[in-house]
Amino acid sequence: MALSELHVALIVAGGFAVLGVWAYNQWQLRRVKKEHTHQGNGVSPSETKPPAEPTLASLPGEADSGREVRAQGERGASRPPIPSEWGNEAFDCEARLRLRTPLALSTLLAALEASFAHLSRPMQWFAWDLTAGHWALLNENSPGLAGLTDELVVTLQLADRRGPLDAGAFAEWENALRELARRYAGELLLPDAEKTLAHARRLDEFCGVVDVQLGLRVVPEDPAAGFAAEHVRAWIVSAGLHAEGGRFIASDDTGAERYVVVCSDAQGQALDARLSSPVAALSFALDVPRSAHGAADFDAMLAEAQRAAARLSGRLLDAHGRALPESTIAAIRARIVELQSRMSAYGIEPGSLRALRLFS
Repeated sequence: MALSELHVALIVAGGFAVLGVWAYNQWQLRRVKKEHTHQGNGVSPSETKPPAEPTLASLPGEADSGREVRAQGERGASRPPIPSEWGNEAFDCEARLRLRTPLALSTLLAALEASFAHLSRPMQWFAWDLTAGHWALLNENSPGLAGLTDELVVTLQLADRRGPLDAGAFAEWENALRELARRYAGELLLPDAEKTLAHARRLDEFCGVVDVQLGLRVVPEDPAAGFAAEHVRAWIVSAGLHAEGGRFIASDDTGAERYVVVCSDAQGQALDARLSSPVAALSFALDVPRSAHGAADFDAMLAEAQRAAARLSGRLLDAHGRALPESTIAAIRARIVELQSRMSAYGIEPGSLRALRLFS
């Protein structure tokens, strides 16, 4: 039977309707499967979106030359930290400069020396050696800087015997780093200034508590006569002391300082190592934070002071010119043990590189 045009139109329209229903069902089925998969993983569909990239503030004045972000302690996931003796956040603040284009280590060292020449605060420079695959310490003694780097770490010491890091020095350090970031179009990560300076003050307060130097004196029985210079020189040789400027140093087997001796004249002025005039007093000093052996170094200093007093016909006194009974000696020894125990508990081993840095 021949189909009219109306029949044909109805059949075509019905076919499209069936296709539309089938397509809708397929879409619904895929949506349900996707939601079921996310729920099985404990994640909702909205949580599967990739996280937004952090926004870095452009450096002022040169929007495309470098970028800066406050991010204390942030490190590349695949690289180890720098040596903890130089990069411990309890004692140093740290900045990182990540370079877009690798730079020769020798070029970077020259730039660092020029950028930080005006700053007196102790700092260290470390660069990731792309060839050797480790952190290289950059300074004038660095051997053969032939490699390339794409990351620099600059640490700034928070305190020393001059006091805590202050806002002025911190700002100068920051500005020098920003200039390097501009020059080499790098991403700069800086510590928070307020937190860093507050931590520097706390560290300095602790160091002030344990920063003690203990002294002994050997003086002639007859103060008017003094010790003959040649007799003092002979004693110095027998004690194994070595001259360093106007001081004579007693060292341990590793070369570390145990105690020092200074010879002074009748006016209390230190004499030079030649000792060409009579000596009015021998002053012994133990630097407690810098002493690796603590009480043992004090005992060695005391024994040598007693020997000097006997050999030179002198008297042994404390730093204030008073007699030194056994009870005072025992109290001094106990005080040394107490102070050095507090240092160790704070993470500063007496006589260690960290102690030498903080107490200098």
